[in-house]
Amino acid sequence: NYYDKNLHKRFSTPELHAELVRDKGNYYECLVNIDGMYNGYDIDDTYRSIVRLSKKAKVHWDEKNGKGEKLVSLNDYMKRHSNVRMIDPKVDKNGYIISFSDANAS
Repeated sequence: NYYDKNLHKRFSTPELHAELVRDKGNYYECLVNIDGMYNGYDIDDTYRSIVRLSKKAKVHWDEKNGKGEKLVSLNDYMKRHSNVRMIDPKVDKNGYIISFSDANAS
């Protein structure tokens, strides 16, 4: 099964938007659109791929309540958001996403 392990190959700060999320046991398999920034510039080079998102992933998230960004579990994040947006994801040695930011979430 193919999945993308090199999410920074086109963008220095990739942003992933999940369209389809499937539960695969200890991870989610996600069909994503990937775009982002390269060295501070927004470039229009969106592509689609498949990623694996660990269910143990942590999310840097801002509730916009004046308290700033906090770290929440993926489970808590997904309870509040039907659309998963992953900004600058970090992957483990197997290529599974283990953390990401969605600091602009509302």
